[in-house]
Amino acid sequence: MRAVTVRAVSEAAGVGMGTLRHHFASQRDLFAELVADVVDDRLDDANVFDTSRSGPQRLQQALGQFLPAEYADTSTLSGWFDVYATAFAQPPSEHSRQLLDAAARRSHRHVRAWLVQLASEGWVDAAAIDETANLLIALSSGLLLETLTPASPVTFDTARSILSAAARAVAREAPVPLGALADAARGRFLAPVTTLPVTARKRADRAIVVSNETGTFQIHAWDRERDVRWQLTDATHGVMLSGLSPDGRTVWWLSDVAGDEVGQWQTAPFPRDPASTPVARPAPDVERGMSLGHAIGDRRAVLGLATDEGSTVWVVEDVQGTPRGRRLLTDSGLVTVHAMDAAEELVAVGRTVDGDALHPQAVVVRIADGVEVARVWDGPDSGLEIGGFAPLEGDMRLLMTHERGGYRRPFIWSVDTGERTELELGLNGEAWARWYPDGTALLIAHTERGRSRLHRYVIATGHLEPLRTPPGWIGAGAVRADGAVEYLWCDAAHPFQHRLLSVDGTDRDLTRATDQGAPSQPLEDVFIPLDDEPGESLHVLYATPEGDSLPRPTVFLVHGGPYAADEDFYSPARAAWLDAGFAVVHVNYRGSTGYGRRWRDSIIGDPGRRAVADIARAHAWAIDAGLAHPARCIVEGWSWGGYLALLAAGLHPDAWAACIAGAPIADYTKAYEEEPEPLRAFDRALFGGSPAELPEIYAVSSPSTYAPEVGCPILILHGVNDPRSPAAQLVSFARQLSTSGKPHEIYEFSAGHGSLDTAETIRQLETEIGFALRHLLPTFAHGDPAAPDASPRRRAQRS
Repeated sequence: MRAVTVRAVSEAAGVGMGTLRHHFASQRDLFAELVADVVDDRLDDANVFDTSRSGPQRLQQALGQFLPAEYADTSTLSGWFDVYATAFAQPPSEHSRQLLDAAARRSHRHVRAWLVQLASEGWVDAAAIDETANLLIALSSGLLLETLTPASPVTFDTARSILSAAARAVAREAPVPLGALADAARGRFLAPVTTLPVTARKRADRAIVVSNETGTFQIHAWDRERDVRWQLTDATHGVMLSGLSPDGRTVWWLSDVAGDEVGQWQTAPFPRDPASTPVARPAPDVERGMSLGHAIGDRRAVLGLATDEGSTVWVVEDVQGTPRGRRLLTDSGLVTVHAMDAAEELVAVGRTVDGDALHPQAVVVRIADGVEVARVWDGPDSGLEIGGFAPLEGDMRLLMTHERGGYRRPFIWSVDTGERTELELGLNGEAWARWYPDGTALLIAHTERGRSRLHRYVIATGHLEPLRTPPGWIGAGAVRADGAVEYLWCDAAHPFQHRLLSVDGTDRDLTRATDQGAPSQPLEDVFIPLDDEPGESLHVLYATPEGDSLPRPTVFLVHGGPYAADEDFYSPARAAWLDAGFAVVHVNYRGSTGYGRRWRDSIIGDPGRRAVADIARAHAWAIDAGLAHPARCIVEGWSWGGYLALLAAGLHPDAWAACIAGAPIADYTKAYEEEPEPLRAFDRALFGGSPAELPEIYAVSSPSTYAPEVGCPILILHGVNDPRSPAAQLVSFARQLSTSGKPHEIYEFSAGHGSLDTAETIRQLETEIGFALRHLLPTFAHGDPAAPDASPRRRAQRS
């Protein structure tokens, strides 16, 4: 090998040194190529591509080439040992070191190529190719040395047997399609998800829950006294929006036949028992529309609905007798129904001011004649949220939240006097509140940095008492008539639980054991300082699969909204990605809730690019921290998260190996033309105007503008009846990708902005993970991206 120099080879080949250096810049490159040819001549890849045999059989034969029959001759093995010995001797032999490095690098390439081929067929775990290749190479090298050790019980024949056993251990007995969920992952989705029960205020024995225990989300009646629960609705696309009258006599729900969020309100008597079949009937005289809130009483119900023309608030009178509907309010802007007082005389609604759908006014209207009796507003940059009226007849106190100090804080507004009672909580983060049944106390839910706690606040004294709940995420809470608190709890590692905190402090899980999914991995936190916002940090939550192997293929799951946040909650989707071998990163980018008004509203006027810049910061951190493999990062999101995923793929084309966007906006101008009016109002508030008024802002914020720059394959998942992500703008975007030669796939499903069907949800996630793995496989073939590119050459036979 000492003879292999650029000069010697150029002379022997009869070519100039300059010509040879054009192909091999240095002697090391020439040396590596020569060794690659030597290794390639010894390692044949053809058998791995012979699909007539099983994966384990092919891998056994391929690995057997590291211990070929001629190696049974001890003198041959001793030659290889001499290479190791001289490479690590003191002083080391530079040529032996080069020989060993080049041979090892090439051997790893071959093993990776074998595993990539088998993974593409489903015989081996695609996301574990790095670990599997290292294991097999280390094992074969160790076995070679063991056979040279006189005292070792490992003979050459037993070494070959051990290597075959390793091949069988890492390969599956039968192939599994890329992305297919294992039983545990499917079980997490199949474990029923149930909302917190809505219990009738005047009849503690009657409640309704929404659950997907039969495959789609449906309303279930619950006789709490006998603890008997049974299904009440059977809608094709499922039901989520529902309500129960305070006396427990009437169940309400929005019937959305096409899954497009446009529906008709239905009512039915609460059934006496599972054997009775109540007859559902549509709310009389009330038109179809998209829900803008509801308030359900005994005698009447107030329903907010949106159409292309604007908003209408309907009242259904005499619910228990001869129901009849009438219009209470109409508005070209947004009017959202929030709460009705206990006497069923007043309704609190949110109304837009000067088209600002993000910061509505709170207005209280008399139901009898639609006359406004009170109004409160904190100004154009500060939002108000309406909670509920005190649960006592004649009590005019309305629970609300403000954000004058920058964070959500509850307060009590006396509608009759206009007095505001501020609550001094002394808590960081954000908070919301609900009434105790007697109106003397409030249940406070406090959220900070993705975790939640519950407190009891006594109104008369201002005393705040923390309630003993486990750390994690609390999605909803309600106080029962006996003072006990029911709440939904989970954390990233533990599935959702319906828990009951009794007055004596006893806290127990009411969830049926059969309703529990498998646990998953916990979430860790990191806070990344922002260069452009001194003093501010970007909150990132991440999880890694079991084991210490890093860096990992990494999926950045971008939350929707934008006014939402990722928190320490249980996610079957996240768990499935982890099971598939991916690290998972969540980014609470600017625009997310839970970090104050300034953070949330900082995207107004530039809604997409600032959020994508935060995702890019998290991406850089994950690579620098050694968590994410730089060539194996996926960006994924749904709804607004899908929009940001597409925008990230165009703005940072070199960062992503693949982009997955569910129900996204790809062209905001085209989407605006097709959206219903409530969504147009939201867009105008977010962008600062309409596309006609601000064409440049809509253009720079639209993924379609950057379609020619996209540098990775794209998967778009889309509901055919989706009103929020209209089909035409996605068709146009796909046409742009095709024109630019950008690889992309479209997955359509029969629903709207998502699916309430568990089986469809599983299919979508399997499609996503399979897409990601399929496009990541080539990155595993070479191993270290900094190493010279010398991919194994597939040959039909040995040369």
